[in-house]
Amino acid sequence: MSKRPAIYLFVLTLLLTPLAAMAQDTHYWNNQYGPRAMLLSGSVIGSVEDMSGTYYNPGALGYIEEPELLLSANIYQATRLRVEDGAGEGFDLETSKFNLLPNMLAGAVKMTWLGKNKLAYSLLTRHRFDAEISGASVTRADVLNDDGVEEDFAGGLLRSGDAKELWAGFTWARGGIGNKVGFGVTTYLSIRDQGVDSEFFAQALTDAGDMAVVYDIDNFSYDAYSLLWKAGVGVVLAPFTAGITLTTPNVQLFGSGQSVFNETRVGLPAAVAVDGFATSVQEDVSATYKSPLSIGVGGAWHSRKVKIHLSAEWFDGIDTYDVLELESFESQATGEVIDPVVRQKLDSVFNVGAGIEYHVKEKTTAYLSFNTDNSVFNPESDVSVTGYDLTHLAAGVNTGFKRTQFMLGLGYTWGSQKTVQDIDLDPGDGGKVVGPGNEVNVVYRRLSLMLGFSVNI
Repeated sequence: MSKRPAIYLFVLTLLLTPLAAMAQDTHYWNNQYGPRAMLLSGSVIGSVEDMSGTYYNPGALGYIEEPELLLSANIYQATRLRVEDGAGEGFDLETSKFNLLPNMLAGAVKMTWLGKNKLAYSLLTRHRFDAEISGASVTRADVLNDDGVEEDFAGGLLRSGDAKELWAGFTWARGGIGNKVGFGVTTYLSIRDQGVDSEFFAQALTDAGDMAVVYDIDNFSYDAYSLLWKAGVGVVLAPFTAGITLTTPNVQLFGSGQSVFNETRVGLPAAVAVDGFATSVQEDVSATYKSPLSIGVGGAWHSRKVKIHLSAEWFDGIDTYDVLELESFESQATGEVIDPVVRQKLDSVFNVGAGIEYHVKEKTTAYLSFNTDNSVFNPESDVSVTGYDLTHLAAGVNTGFKRTQFMLGLGYTWGSQKTVQDIDLDPGDGGKVVGPGNEVNVVYRRLSLMLGFSVNI
């Protein structure tokens, strides 16, 4: 790809610096499923007691006596991300959102002819995030010739991204060895929709009336449909329970996407770059999405009043691959060959979680838990950008009557990372828009209200 001119280096830097604002797009333990598992931060791989087992450990459904619970839960999330001094001293970049996220729906297929076999279905939101960040400035700064002479300068950007992934599953499970061991497999259909929009402009006007303009667009989106499988084994060794799971990489059925690329520059100094115009719109191109192999283990100790839960899961890395098969094209102005790329690469990661469950009375239970949620970000990625590790805390109660249980809980998530700020949108007299590369802090915070219910049907 052609080298971008210096006039908008500061905008490109601003574009890259706050990319962490695109929510937690490199985290696998961000969402939990079912009222009980949500309050236990997902630490139930070895202690499934309800239909959330279709996801956490299908094998455990083999020995659960009444796996016919229908689960549903919603999460109300208030999220805030701030890049401290991201655009200069005292010039923070931040974004806040309030979202309602659907969680999970699951139930059992009850047929007398199944015998010891058990069938279940589930629908869950595996990934969901969206974010948008923008910045704009009108100032005076030396952005053209680096000669100490300031120009009137204006620049702005918009960066937004979203991803949604839905899993629809069908589970088979069976108990054995005196109903102390369970085996099960869930087949999932994965539907993923992801896109990133990046647009920015920069323009400068000298006192002599000379003008320079840069305008840049780099947008893409894709849909991908895949199959994957999650197999599990659950064991009951009172007062302990344990489990192990394996989730396969996805097998893609088909995928398609589109890309819009534009690079325009006019009036730049000859020493920086010549005038140029390069644009490409590519639609209905082949798209690829890859998910990792993962192995999870868990266990729990049960007493009359207290249960202690532990879980861990390892996710394999994903080697570099092209998300979109884009074609090279020639610049309309210069004939230069440009190779647009959208690539993905993810590191391996290991997460752990723990929770305490206390039975207050017959129908009421209190919970306290946490889990780690480490980022799989790799710098070679063009798609995933958030590099901060997260920690999740959750607490709440589960209570009910007759055949219905209700859950109410609070969750708090935090994380941060260091990055480099190379721009200053308020440089002042004689200042520089392109800065010295100061280290800045990216801070992520999220507060969640969790509501859910389960019905024994």
